[in-house]
Amino acid sequence: MSTLESMACQTPVIATMTGGLKDQLFDGKEWYGIGIEPATRTIVGSQNVPYIYEDRISKEDFIKACTKILNMPRRDLEKWGINCRRNVISNFGIKNFKNKWVDIIDSTIDKLGSWKNRRGHDRWELIHL
Repeated sequence: MSTLESMACQTPVIATMTGGLKDQLFDGKEWYGIGIEPATRTIVGSQNVPYIYEDRISKEDFIKACTKILNMPRRDLEKWGINCRRNVISNFGIKNFKNKWVDIIDSTIDKLGSWKNRRGHDRWELIHL
């Protein structure tokens, strides 16, 4: 959420190209920050979380990204920031969120039924002896 908040404030971000950050930084056409590919990736897990990636970036890639932003002309940086905000509002704003949420619920009910007429779900009962 911190990357979206930053971009909503018209600030391009530097982030690893991991999980949802990829979708926030790049829409398939335009970049809204600088994405850094992980230099190393490990998978860790526990009983509660079967697996999660821990990504680490290289110092050189981070310095290169910082240098790019620091050396960018002010006008270009401001234009980039405006595009970042526009991207957040159009793709991650509350209207879009609400519409997608309703679509997910509707499609789930269409596919699996509602509480009283569920399909593809075995009901079970816990019996105390």
